[in-house]
Amino acid sequence: MMTEAERTRLTKSPSQLLLVPRHERAKPIFYGVECFSPTLIDFYSVGDDTRLLWSSRVHRKTFRTLHMALDPTAPRHWLLHSWSFWSALLSVLGAALFLYASANEAAYHPHATTQTNSNLTQPDFPLSLVRETIDLPLLLGAASFFASYLLTFLEVINCCHDLDLWLYDYIHGLPSRRKKKWFGYYPYRIDYWSAVLGILGWAFLLQARGFVCRHELNVFGVVNLTRGNPRIFWGFWVPSLVGYFSLFMSAYLMHVEVIHRWFVIRLGLLDFWVTGLGWLGILLLFTCSFTQFIDPLNLFVADATSMRAFQAGAWALFASGVLSLFEVNTLHSPLRHPAYGKLRRANSMGRYGAV
Repeated sequence: MMTEAERTRLTKSPSQLLLVPRHERAKPIFYGVECFSPTLIDFYSVGDDTRLLWSSRVHRKTFRTLHMALDPTAPRHWLLHSWSFWSALLSVLGAALFLYASANEAAYHPHATTQTNSNLTQPDFPLSLVRETIDLPLLLGAASFFASYLLTFLEVINCCHDLDLWLYDYIHGLPSRRKKKWFGYYPYRIDYWSAVLGILGWAFLLQARGFVCRHELNVFGVVNLTRGNPRIFWGFWVPSLVGYFSLFMSAYLMHVEVIHRWFVIRLGLLDFWVTGLGWLGILLLFTCSFTQFIDPLNLFVADATSMRAFQAGAWALFASGVLSLFEVNTLHSPLRHPAYGKLRRANSMGRYGAV
């Protein structure tokens, strides 16, 4: 049985390292990439050869809600307690706002101020209408993605790092008793860096979109932006490009966490499509912004092409968010956790992991 001291250590002083059971208790096989903790561990018990696959992504998405989903006596509204569910919902909302804004901008005839500064203050330009129908949805979309990554960060820092103690709760079907944390620093974990880079990226984009919304010049949207004005260069283009690069690295690390290699194709996995579409979506948004910046005269890439890249990226992010909603429900299925609660009854015999 777990002693009170061990339970206190889990609740108040969680390990700063990924601790695994000793080999005489559970034989682990590790998978992952260099420089980071394992993202996949294949456990099997010494006593009865029961197998258990631990995945860092599955672990953090189910750590606080799995007992609600699988315990017949627990409340059935476990989905409302899932940070992953709300994170996916915010991602869908952000992508939908991006699509709405881009559709409005594509329908608006591009004004003649994108190439020069001569008419940036023309009095007959409907600036307030453009701000409400294009720039404000883009700002709210970036805010939705920012909030989504904040929830992901909370998931990362609040899941259990001591697998020896986690296995005890898992096999006995016990709920998590860890105290909720708001801050944490885990540089050895790939999901920590993907969450941090995502927060930084969307923070930069929030600043860029906010600058456009409060700007008095006739610049707006995604492709109707001047490159010659220094204020717009430093207020929008620099944070926008830095933000997209940070998001690209975040999406890539999130994809690496799922495939457990620097690059490999696993088409049969749902989380491969969730993270893969997210990575593709960010890449397309980054491509739109980058081509707009380096080709202001549209010599190689037309504005319409850049806009299509942005819309395709928003659709990819939308699909990724929708699949994330299905993923959350799938990860809590009893079929995914045959060993959960195996020793829930007090008279159960056998040993597994930390038991």
